[in-house]
Amino acid sequence: VQIKNNPYDFDAWIQYLNNMEIQHKNDAKFCKKEYEKFLRVFPQCYGYWLKMATCETDRDAVVSIFEKATKKCTSIELWREYILYIQDNVVDVDVIRKTFENAIESIGTLYTSSVIWKLYYQFEENTAKSEANNDTHYNEENTKILLKLLRKVLTYSIHPDALDHFWRNLEDVVQKSPIEFCFLNDEEKQMFNETHKGNDVLPEDKVKEIVGWSKTAYERALDLSHRITHFESELMRDFYHPRDLHQKDLHTWRTYVVFREKTQDDLAIRQLYERILSVCENYMEFYLRYIRYLEKQNLIEEAREIYKRAVDTVHGTRPYIYLSFGLFEEKYGKVEDAEVHYKKALEMTNYAHIETIITYTNFLKRHERSVQEFMDAHKHSFKNQGGYLATFLINQKPVEEREALFKTAIKEYLEDLTIRLAYIDFVNVSEPSKLLEAFEFCLEDHKLNTNDARIFYRRYRDVAFQTSLDKGLKISQILVENFVEDGIVKQQMDVVASRKRRADQSLDRPEPS
Repeated sequence: VQIKNNPYDFDAWIQYLNNMEIQHKNDAKFCKKEYEKFLRVFPQCYGYWLKMATCETDRDAVVSIFEKATKKCTSIELWREYILYIQDNVVDVDVIRKTFENAIESIGTLYTSSVIWKLYYQFEENTAKSEANNDTHYNEENTKILLKLLRKVLTYSIHPDALDHFWRNLEDVVQKSPIEFCFLNDEEKQMFNETHKGNDVLPEDKVKEIVGWSKTAYERALDLSHRITHFESELMRDFYHPRDLHQKDLHTWRTYVVFREKTQDDLAIRQLYERILSVCENYMEFYLRYIRYLEKQNLIEEAREIYKRAVDTVHGTRPYIYLSFGLFEEKYGKVEDAEVHYKKALEMTNYAHIETIITYTNFLKRHERSVQEFMDAHKHSFKNQGGYLATFLINQKPVEEREALFKTAIKEYLEDLTIRLAYIDFVNVSEPSKLLEAFEFCLEDHKLNTNDARIFYRRYRDVAFQTSLDKGLKISQILVENFVEDGIVKQQMDVVASRKRRADQSLDRPEPS
């Protein structure tokens, strides 16, 4: 029942799945179906993809689950389990190699991807050993495969220890391989031969020169890796959970991706964004950051796909992602698609969300469509505070009529803070001399809850002090007497009262003769 009422209730889901695993432990089909339901809501929980994979015995079915999982969730552990499964169940070397390449394309530049690279190198090394023609070195094809892999990984800023490990591997492979095996293309061979012009090359010189071709890239990657270590060491949680992240982690992810963008390494930047979305899925700001980055690269279709993914998450239950998506589609000429997103936001908020109404009516104006027709068609839905504010903002009535509209709404919605604050802002712009009077009007017969009343009185106090010291003290006294304060207001009020007494005393003191 809890899950039906709120499909995003993570704790209810976990409790349900735990009970299901006990009660239906022998019914793999049923368990798989329930895992699928859970993963539609929480696709970043990679452990449940692994559980779902164990429900299948058919290899193709398991592979299908892993393929879907690795597209939905950026997880090193998920890729590791997928690769190990393929290695245990597939004999075709090309299929295994293709799986490794897919993993590298997805997560290979990430600082934490060292475990995948080590598995990949181990696989290629074992393959080379099994196909070697003698005991001293690998055959030419496998030597080139190993060298290509090592040169590639040494350009990525993975963990510094892993980079050092692969650098030593590169030296070792070159050391024990015939020189003609160490050229990956004709250009390299020609360059080497022109340098030495047929002269004999000592083994140590050969290693130094060929390994040296990768040295600049390796040193650059190592330097960047050491700088990235700072961000990685600051992270307290590197996996998804629906509970809020610590503010320190959010700050680290923000500064991390800003730093990464400065390197202008598109693949690494996009892989980091994918990793962040897997950890910070509940934070729309990271979707929007990613979209803005893709727009800067003129990757509009890719940006559109990120919007679609965001809509499929918890953000799809809120209006803001649809408003942003609508503005995006409008920007790139897809007006009808934009309207679909705006209307979705209107419907899900029951035409009561101020920002959504304003955004949609501005859309209608931009495309010379009738705002009045929209307002008339949904006037029954605007009998709420959002509708009052929207009508005020849209219709651009004279000041007197707008003020009357606000006052009507304030008297009708005695418990609403938003409309009172909006009215104060309106008066502050239109006739600031009547601000204190406006505050008093808003407080007549109000039914604000304790927290909202405290917020409103604090705003009143700040404005009152700017107008009259006595009035400011009076409102401060109301705050102290009626709300649970932390003592700061009382201290501030005492300081102000003390200053007032000193000022009054100085006025009463006779002038010196």
